[in-house]
Amino acid sequence: TEEEAAKTIKSLAETLKWMHSRGVVDRDLKPHNIFERLNATAVDEVVIGDFGMATDKQWDMQQYCGTAKYMAPEVVMVKMNYMVAVDVWGLGVVAYELLRGYQSRVELDFLRARAFPSGFASCEAEDLIQGMLAVEQSKRVTLDAMLAHPWIVK
Repeated sequence: TEEEAAKTIKSLAETLKWMHSRGVVDRDLKPHNIFERLNATAVDEVVIGDFGMATDKQWDMQQYCGTAKYMAPEVVMVKMNYMVAVDVWGLGVVAYELLRGYQSRVELDFLRARAFPSGFASCEAEDLIQGMLAVEQSKRVTLDAMLAHPWIVK
């Protein structure tokens, strides 16, 4: 459900915020690196794994790395000195896929058209994902703003 998706995205955003506060940028956030820790009856928590592309945010923020489909535009275009916003982009693609129910072609559909598809989720969810997938990293929603967004807090 959309409520479960919001809970998952919130948990991942909190984890990324914690990582960033300690200087770590994931740079390869994708479904294959997200795991559910189960208790006896349900999912207990969602965790991020596989830190093979992770780096200190003060170093190596120029390298072309990650999984192409989940790479932020500034990484794909090999712009110098990208920011922690690359993780917000990756999480945005994950959220988009989670709500659409299948793996998307975000990098082609969104970047080519420069238009965000609508009608796949509630207006609040679409608004947040659009902010997460802002092409300009300086205009991309921050993790703090994500965690305060109406879709996440309701």
